[in-house]
This record gives sequence, structure tokens and C-alpha cells, in this order.
Amino acid sequence: MLQDFLSDDVAVRAQGVVVNGRVMTLKYCTTCNIYRPPRCSHCKICDNCVDRFDHHCPWVGNCIGRRNYRCIYLFALCIRALYLAGLEAAPYDVVSAFITGASSNPSTVSIAIVCVLSLFFTGALSAFHIYLLSANITTNEHVAPSLLLLPY
Repeated sequence: MLQDFLSDDVAVRAQGVVVNGRVMTLKYCTTCNIYRPPRCSHCKICDNCVDRFDHHCPWVGNCIGRRNYRCIYLFALCIRALYLAGLEAAPYDVVSAFITGASSNPSTVSIAIVCVLSLFFTGALSAFHIYLLSANITTNEHVAPSLLLLPY
């Protein structure tokens, strides 16, 4: 009976899946007690395994992976559109505030500066994720170049 248990255990640990013609062995997560599929990683912050783990986002307090990547990316695009709308809502006020000086209308100038800076950062975020989508890699794989050698 002990021999059967040991042989079954070795067989389970040696199991693998074929990804693009290469056999990948499944990693075992000792915290979650599961065999992780390829591109699945354990998040130390959320303390669970996330399929196609991209990153842990502190802004939404959640892991970004296969199930919510599309929603988070669309959320970032909507935030960018909101900043664009903030700049376009009152272009006359923004231009006149810059011409006459911040002392006449300081809130308009500060809102314009925040919108321009936010447009820059959300634009960079969107462009980076467009690159990741076109290359079919995750942020986690981009940060850890050793993961790029895997056949995904």
C-alpha cells in the first residue's frame, strides 16, 4: 500500500500539460494546496493563486489576472476619457486662466494641471498594456525576464 501511494504521488508530481508543443510540469502551491496551471502565480498580498497573474494593483486592492484584466483595462481607458472630458469641458476657462494668470481662477488652473498629468500617466499605462496585449505577455512576465522563456 505504501508503494502504491508513493508511485501515485510521483506520477502526480510528474504530470504536465502541453503548451505550444512543449510539455510543462505543473507547479504545486503549498499555500493553496493545488497544482497551478501554466501562467498561474500565487499572490502574497491576496494569499491566493491567480490564473494568468498580471500584477497586484494597489489602486483597486485586487489581483489582476485572467478573470478581470479586461475590466481593469477598460476602467483605465474610462479614467483617461474622464480626464479628457475634464479638459474639454471648459476650454475657454482653462485658456483664459493660463493667459490671465492663476490668481484670477486658481481652481481651473489646478484642475487643468491635474488632468494633463493624469492624461500623461494613464496614457503611458494604456500604451504599456497595449504593448503587453500585442506581445501576449503579462506584467509579471515582463518584469521577470526568465518567465519570457516559457512557451506561452
